[in-house]
Amino acid sequence: MKKQQLSLFGGTIEEKIERSTNTLQEIRIPLFAPMAKIPPNSNTAKKFKLNNNIRTVETTHGKADVRNRILTQTHQDLMIAIHTHKDKLKKLEDGSIAIYFSKYKILKALGKKIGGISKKAMMNKIEPNYRTEMNISKKKKKEIVDGKTRYVYETELTKEQQAELENRVKEEKEAIKKGKRDYSYLGMMLKEISDVNVDLLTKDGDTFSFHIIENVAFSQKENSFGIILSKAYVNFYMNDYSISFKDKFDELVRIKNALVKAIIINLSTHKNVNCWTLESILDLVGYPINSTRDMTRAKKEIRDNIDEFKKFNMAVNPTTLTFEYRQDENITLIPPLELE
Repeated sequence: MKKQQLSLFGGTIEEKIERSTNTLQEIRIPLFAPMAKIPPNSNTAKKFKLNNNIRTVETTHGKADVRNRILTQTHQDLMIAIHTHKDKLKKLEDGSIAIYFSKYKILKALGKKIGGISKKAMMNKIEPNYRTEMNISKKKKKEIVDGKTRYVYETELTKEQQAELENRVKEEKEAIKKGKRDYSYLGMMLKEISDVNVDLLTKDGDTFSFHIIENVAFSQKENSFGIILSKAYVNFYMNDYSISFKDKFDELVRIKNALVKAIIINLSTHKNVNCWTLESILDLVGYPINSTRDMTRAKKEIRDNIDEFKKFNMAVNPTTLTFEYRQDENITLIPPLELE
């Protein structure tokens, strides 16, 4: 991995973040779980709820408490895409960093469908909350119509309730048009990241507490959608090594398996890796092993995607599932500002 030193005279936090996609600590103390999504009934989700909505992750590099939501590889993909395809970055007066970008460009880079939310989809989002508010049963029953199975609520709404619900849907659709709501994939994912608060302790004893995203909004001045990286996160960024996957973004985003992608990202933060075991790698990326079934699934996912590792100068022994890596010159490492 080539080290790219910033100028002693001209290196700024803006330039550092401009050149980066991630900090090393957020990868080595994995704030993003190595899964595309977290099923509600999974052990990870249950443990999160029992721990007061805190996901605790600990590796040889340190420990972190990720509060309020579980961040996944899908969230990390989005942040890497924004850093790679942003239109503009600037430091604000309070020390936070604003990043402006095109929603269309980001969604296209991620291979996502581009479009608004339909009335039916909006109804499916709002009706459960409406029923809870009105104390109306949310139980559903199975129906077969024209050979197709569908699930409908056992308790039907009255005409007045249905009219009120449809009016709420209409109001939400109008709010979306005016930019007051964003139920799109991108909007919801960024909102989830902004909900998260992180308490992080490095192996050297340094502590950091931050929200990654302070705000998500449309800037009239810049005429662009954007996010604001919090001042505390910017400070964390300034004091840590960072890494750039910009030159490997296309290869990275095409990887469908979240665990494989998380392992590749983690291994890339090292110069050289010799004969690392699967068990040690799974521990480093925060992959939960709660049963032999979990390990069997992980092994299969690795063996099914061995060719993906080759694209990043990595080798996986298909029999022993040990890993080797030699630095990829297309992945850059940027030092902390304090080391310059």
